[in-house]
Amino acid sequence: MTSKDEDTTFVESSGNVFRDLGLEDSTEEYVRTLLTIAVIKILKKKGLLERHEQAAAALGVHQSQISKLVGDHTWDFSLDHLVKYIHRLGGVLNIAIDVHDEPQEPPMTLTIDDDDYR
Repeated sequence: MTSKDEDTTFVESSGNVFRDLGLEDSTEEYVRTLLTIAVIKILKKKGLLERHEQAAAALGVHQSQISKLVGDHTWDFSLDHLVKYIHRLGGVLNIAIDVHDEPQEPPMTLTIDDDDYR
């Protein structure tokens, strides 16, 4: 859906900004971003977001990796590393798959249950 307001054109998002930008690997980038958001939320919940040295120790990485993680450098992290970080922080990743006749956008949603964090 497109609407025009004076000189500005608005286009309704598909729900996946990477797809809207025309990126070839839009689904992977979208999932990587959601997993990064999950890691950052867990770090924040545990009080580690501002304490990069302790966060790095918890994840088993160098402190510079934490700076990249919270600095929106998601392309530096593979999906499997992000899943490992969630696990190392005590998070449990639950996957539910819904099958549709056609591909759906966004391809994934993120729900974080605060009760899961200690």
